[in-house]
Amino acid sequence: MSIRIAKYLARHRDTLDRWPLQGTMSKQPELAVVIPALAEYPGICDTLEDLAACPEAPRAQVIVVVNHREDADAGTIANTGETLTHLAARRDPFALSWCEAVLPRKDGVGLARKIGMDHAAALLAEAGRPQAPIVGLDADTRVDADYLSGVLAAFAVPRWGVVFNFAHPLDGPLRAAILAYELYLRYCERGLRSTGSPYAYTAMGSAMACAAEAYAVSGGMRRKQAGEDFYFLQALAKCGPVERAPGVVVRPAARVSGRVPFGTGRSLGDFTGSGDDYLAYAPKSYAVIGAWLRTAESRIVSGGNLTVAHAPEPLRAYLDAQGFDTDWPGIAAQTKTTGQRHAQFHAWFDAFRTLKALHHLRDTAYPLQPLFEGIARIAPEVDAIAAAATRGDFDAQERLLRALRSAG
Repeated sequence: MSIRIAKYLARHRDTLDRWPLQGTMSKQPELAVVIPALAEYPGICDTLEDLAACPEAPRAQVIVVVNHREDADAGTIANTGETLTHLAARRDPFALSWCEAVLPRKDGVGLARKIGMDHAAALLAEAGRPQAPIVGLDADTRVDADYLSGVLAAFAVPRWGVVFNFAHPLDGPLRAAILAYELYLRYCERGLRSTGSPYAYTAMGSAMACAAEAYAVSGGMRRKQAGEDFYFLQALAKCGPVERAPGVVVRPAARVSGRVPFGTGRSLGDFTGSGDDYLAYAPKSYAVIGAWLRTAESRIVSGGNLTVAHAPEPLRAYLDAQGFDTDWPGIAAQTKTTGQRHAQFHAWFDAFRTLKALHHLRDTAYPLQPLFEGIARIAPEVDAIAAAATRGDFDAQERLLRALRSAG
């Protein structure tokens, strides 16, 4: 077994012991797909059928963490029982295992993902495959028949972390909301990519994967009720590269949900169609962050000192409040190589601080601006399509979204 995974599992043995797996465990899995399921019956059947339709299904271990909190209502608890009964009766081409997890009141999807991913790391390590992928998926997310082949292809060469493409369904009563939401997500990702940030991806729990060893080194999934994917990918990116694999597509459900304080379900529920739903960070905010990252890189490579005074003026107050000039000299002094200093800089100016920097620029220098105008600036290859999109023209918005999906 990988020493790194063994050390991680030794520290988190209570997770495996408290919530043991039932069902079938493959002796030689080439990947593990982890699905948290909270009151997802019968919808989860469609997700499992999608996986079963993949020709590579026999190479996969699928782990379903059927969960609810200890204060769950009777309907949720009943759904847990129905899900468990269904899983026990299934006969699939993949190895299917599951556990029932009654979670503490303070916990939620983060712990559910952690339970499944910890078990996945153990199974892959026991099979002697520490570089095999642990894949996050959701019980309401659909995948195509080439999904598993795409995941395996992405990890055919050693990878640390990977994020996949995503495409919400664009029909039904939530069409307007999902168009605005996905356009916003893609704009933010393109904006971050323009800065050169290593955190330039969309954090989505159903569209991420990492090597089993990378999972262990990064400290495993975070026990959070929401944002667990954001913080886990941040930890992953601090230890190694998180790369995009746009050839793999997941199709998350478009539905309103109040289970977590933010995310897809909450965003769709909050959509009103007002002008505020079509605002986004100003392109100039991304330009400022990009300038800061390029300056930092240049000074790190040249061996020069790096202080708040070297940052673009609109960002200085934020960096000063964050204590950069206090933290950085000590951090830099402990590094021996340019590569180490580069990594430590991005460990300090991480995904969370990048997001807070965008908030600072929004509040002090560059107010939120119309989404379609921002897309035209950040993604010039679709500027003509973006110029035609308006708040009430959903067909034009769909054309724009499909163009952004194709552009990657």
